[in-house]
Parts: sequence; C-alpha cells; structure tokens
Amino acid sequence: MLAACCRFSKVESCCSGPIDISPYGLDAVFKLGSPIFNPDLYDPDGKMLTSIYNCSEISQPTFNIIEAATTLTVNAPPYCAELYNPRNIPYAFWHLPLSGLPAGFPVFFDINLSHEAAATWLQWVQEGLLVDDRTRGLAARLISYNADLKVFAAIQVDFDFQQGGSIKVSHRIYTLSLELYDATPANLARYAFEVLLAGCIVMLMVLQLKDIGASVLTQKVGQSMEGLQYIWPVRCHCAA
Repeated sequence: MLAACCRFSKVESCCSGPIDISPYGLDAVFKLGSPIFNPDLYDPDGKMLTSIYNCSEISQPTFNIIEAATTLTVNAPPYCAELYNPRNIPYAFWHLPLSGLPAGFPVFFDINLSHEAAATWLQWVQEGLLVDDRTRGLAARLISYNADLKVFAAIQVDFDFQQGGSIKVSHRIYTLSLELYDATPANLARYAFEVLLAGCIVMLMVLQLKDIGASVLTQKVGQSMEGLQYIWPVRCHCAA
C-alpha cells in the first residue's frame, strides 16, 4: 500500500492545473450535422458568419497559429483565435466574472422563455459541449415565484465533480413570503417581531441624530469661545 501511494503521489499535481478560462465549446447552429443546425445560416463563404462573429471589432486579433498537435497553421484570416476554434467554428462559451461565484462560463436562461424555447436553448447548451471532460463543477441559480402561495424562492444547486468520478450535489433554498399578515399564530408572531425590529431601528436613528446634534452644538460653542479669546485682547487694547 505504501509503495502504491509513493508511485501515484505525483499524479494529481501533473494532471491538474489552474482553472482554464479561455473560450471553448462551439456554436452548434453553424455546424453542419448538428441537430440544431440552422439551414438559414448555411454560409459556405463565411460572410454571414464573420459578420456575426466579427474579428475586426477586436483591437488585436490573433491569426495564423501553429497547432501543437498537428503543426498545421490554423485560424487564418478572418477567423481569429479569440472567437473561432482551429476548425473555424465559433466558440460558444466565454468567461464572465460574476460576484460571489468562482471563475466560470455563465449561461442565462430567460425566465420568460416558453417550454419549447427553453428546451431548444438547453439543447444548444448540450450540443455546444458546455460540460466536457475538463469540467470541475456546475453552479445553478434559479429564481421562482409561486402565485398560489405568494412566495418567492431563490434556489442554489452546486454540482462538484470529484476526482474519483462521482458528483457531489449541495443545495440551498431561500424563501420570501409576500402574503399579508393573516390570523395564523406564525404570521402574528412574525408581525410582532417585525414591529419590534422597526421600533428598535427608529429608536437607534433618534439616538444617533441626538448624538449628532449634541456634537454639532458642542463644536459651535467651542468655536465661539475660541473667537472670543481672539476678540477680547483687541477690545482691551483699543480701550487702553
């Protein structure tokens, strides 16, 4: 057992590295043979494609890269390496930093999407290869509203890809009730505590304003006394 530990002690440090935030995936609507390929976007000359993914809008686009695996020159103009993969297919996912979340590639689902539109968008994400063999985790954030219960819910689900191949799932649910205070004991208790909290806040504001007023008054009195110290000798000198 000890020999095995020593033998494989460096595997993790060799295989794993820092988080890669370079663009990846592919926009499958432009890929021939993809289930979601859009025939209206078929563009053998690439004029429509390059007008949508326009490398001229980048200040210093990168062209003519030597691919390490094949030693071939890829990303010839107008297909820059910032927007296109070595097969001249546009990337689908780019890094966008979001507060409170680790570095990753966010994908937004509009809450107003219909069931069919949401399914199409999900298929685009799947065909675009959002999850691949280099994925370390997924973080899902969902806001929902239950009209019957009048409750908002913020749902957080995290999928952690473990080294052994398993996936660790953790979740949190935050709720906010918009129901008016009815005669149930729970709502009456909540109402009482919220009134108490509001009263404490008002009392603290009054005390703070009182302290501020006292400080301002003390400062003005001090300044007036300092002025008298300078005026009084002048008046005495003039009287003499």
